[in-house]
Amino acid sequence: MAVAAGGVCPDAQQVLDVHNYYRSLHQVPPLRWDANLAKSAQAWADVIGPRCSHEHSPDTKIGENIALFESQPSPDFKCALAVGAWYGEIQYYNFNTSQPADVNVPLGLGHFTQVVWRSTSIVGCGLATGNRIQYQGGFRFNIGCLSVVCRYMDAGNVVSNAQYLYNGESPAWGR
Repeated sequence: MAVAAGGVCPDAQQVLDVHNYYRSLHQVPPLRWDANLAKSAQAWADVIGPRCSHEHSPDTKIGENIALFESQPSPDFKCALAVGAWYGEIQYYNFNTSQPADVNVPLGLGHFTQVVWRSTSIVGCGLATGNRIQYQGGFRFNIGCLSVVCRYMDAGNVVSNAQYLYNGESPAWGR
């Protein structure tokens, strides 16, 4: 499925493909790219990126994943790398419980669950860069950063055990 404009992720199609690959492992429907969500994600990335921040927006009506990459020289990553990082939280997720929200929410695994949340149908992403100064051992370093923001509808991570049981499907290979 081709992606439309909205954010500035140079690899937007790959972002969508990686999301949908991970979702297929959990037997949940694929996402569609949404240009309006991408535009919204880009607007927030433009706020936090220059500050090298990964704070969430105050808008709680949408799902949101944020990744911050820092390096010297500036990171040369693209948006799809963030999706893999978010999905990597699966290693800490406990699928063997009848109370998945009670067990997993305190562990801070919301990036993973948002990627595979069954009720989510659309995604859009954006990115922005920034710099910060770091002093170490009497030396000054210019650290480059890249903030990736993806937004989702319907929002995931509805904190109830019933919602997590329905939306946090165990991967097919883990059964």
